[in-house]
Amino acid sequence: MRSGWMRLWVVCSGIWLVAVALYLGHQYWLAATPTKYLVGKDDEPNSKVSVLFSSDVPEAQARSLIEAKVIPSLNALSASAVPREISWPLEQRRASRARDLVLSFSVFGVLVPLVALGLGWAFGWVRRGFVGAVRNSGI
Repeated sequence: MRSGWMRLWVVCSGIWLVAVALYLGHQYWLAATPTKYLVGKDDEPNSKVSVLFSSDVPEAQARSLIEAKVIPSLNALSASAVPREISWPLEQRRASRARDLVLSFSVFGVLVPLVALGLGWAFGWVRRGFVGAVRNSGI
């Protein structure tokens, strides 16, 4: 009977790991998909620069970052030094999301099945103690 429960745990854990991996893979895909904002220098409105953000960053947050960091840095550059595309916000988001998702997979994908296994063993151990006590008492 114990081997049947262990097999059930292995199957459920495998299904759980696949489900968590698919969900977190989708979350990384959202972080890796770029959203493009066009920004111009204050003194040259015709020259536009593409600023790439992750698609999971809210628009208000992206716009505030553009106003706080990107536009001042563009205004400090000469016209010939202005890049056509700025991708550091996207790259920073990808890197931070990758770390977060690896940690999430470690916690939710691995720790949850191990806790379930530990609880199952603990309940089985307690149950076997009661069954042994009943057998020894002759009831």
